[in-house]
Amino acid sequence: MKQKNFGEWVRIQVTKEGKNMAWMARKVGASQSLLTRWRQGAEPRTEYFLKVCVELSIIQSRPICIIIQEGSSAMGIDFNVDT
Repeated sequence: MKQKNFGEWVRIQVTKEGKNMAWMARKVGASQSLLTRWRQGAEPRTEYFLKVCVELSIIQSRPICIIIQEGSSAMGIDFNVDT
């Protein structure tokens, strides 16, 4: 299922793990308003994109390369780690 945008993808992922966007904001050192802007369609800076992916990889016990691929896809970027 393709997500609306990166921020919405993050929200769905953290909710699956019983967390919320405030939790993610604290983990990556960002303001909640920044994460709200992502949900409104703004794209994250590379630093935050990678920090979010690392945190999701940890809480989901999934390989970081898969999380990066999914996060990229949520932004409309075709990034295939298998090629």
